[in-house]
Amino acid sequence: MVRTFFGFIGRRGFELADVFENFYKEISGLYYLTRATLYCTFIEPLRGKPNKWRPVWEQMEDVGVKSTTIVFLVSFLIGVILAFQSAHQLSRLGALEFVGALVGVAILRELGALDDGVGHVWAGWGRVYC
Repeated sequence: MVRTFFGFIGRRGFELADVFENFYKEISGLYYLTRATLYCTFIEPLRGKPNKWRPVWEQMEDVGVKSTTIVFLVSFLIGVILAFQSAHQLSRLGALEFVGALVGVAILRELGALDDGVGHVWAGWGRVYC
């Protein structure tokens, strides 16, 4: 019994160590990314090295323009689902005319971040395979 207890504690200790190691890796990665970004943005131009704007514009195009199709599709389908689900409940209350306003507010307030994330993923996928 004592052996299994200490074995359990030992396994949990190793799992906790892995959690802290992964956390440290993430934080150090963010630190190095921020440091490199600030260096390339502010220090290199002062030393005479020009900014490389071509990759910036390509990334902006990939994330913005090329992801509009999937963002519109996902927004439309989520709006249809919300309309179907809320129409039944609102008809029981006699407020069926508010379904459009409810869907519009829900899409703008709550699902904007989801659509943004889907657009970023879709643009990244298109960049890899196109």
